[in-house]
Amino acid sequence: MVHDLADHLGRAVRLPDIDIPRLPAGPEDNVDTVEELAAMARAAWGIQPGPIPGVVGLLERHGIVCARYHTGTHTVDAFSVPYTDRPIVILGDDKAKRDRECFSGAHELGHLVMHTLEQAGSKSAEDQANAFAAAFLMPADDIRAELPSSAAWNQLVALKRRWGTSIGALLRRSKTLGIMSDGTYQQAYRYMGTRGWRVNEPGDLGAAEAPQLLCQASRQAGISIPSLSETTGWPETWIEGILRASSDQRPKLQL
Repeated sequence: MVHDLADHLGRAVRLPDIDIPRLPAGPEDNVDTVEELAAMARAAWGIQPGPIPGVVGLLERHGIVCARYHTGTHTVDAFSVPYTDRPIVILGDDKAKRDRECFSGAHELGHLVMHTLEQAGSKSAEDQANAFAAAFLMPADDIRAELPSSAAWNQLVALKRRWGTSIGALLRRSKTLGIMSDGTYQQAYRYMGTRGWRVNEPGDLGAAEAPQLLCQASRQAGISIPSLSETTGWPETWIEGILRASSDQRPKLQL
């Protein structure tokens, strides 16, 4: 449905050009190789060193249509479909936390950059996409000096706010880069479990980033939901639900 909406709206307004670097990774490629591919992807998009302010907006500016959908499961944070004419990333609204979604968006970008449909769902592809997301969001050279070797929770909350990634992701990054020992990481991970932080971490980053592309395209094109329904064949209620979920529904402050 999202692909059909994007296809129809793309005939009325010019959507961002698709600009996704293709950097294939095979099942035999290790973490070091994936780190290099993530660095190459950042360079291809001209991303400056340091944190990325908004991953969803970054994907949309490079031609990837993002939308939000209630997946109905706690095992899926996001998924992507590499349509050649318009890649799609679907973000689950079940656990829409800004830090987790930041990683999920980068994870799906990793699939679009590195993998084919034949590789989808394999353990090696999922592990590589996780490694890509970590390196894409937290480049080793940029974050290494900031990561703690112990579970310094106040410092980790501050890093979460700076880098936009979860404490769990920061801990894993510290372990992957050899800054934190496996034992210290395991102890920290268990402590997070006892405090319920694997579900709700301290240092909430606020509302998850809202996709913009579909709603802006429909507004600029002046195409109504009934018209989209008639053209695409999808029910109006479904389209309305996707557009509502895929936008920022907070009331705008009038100054």
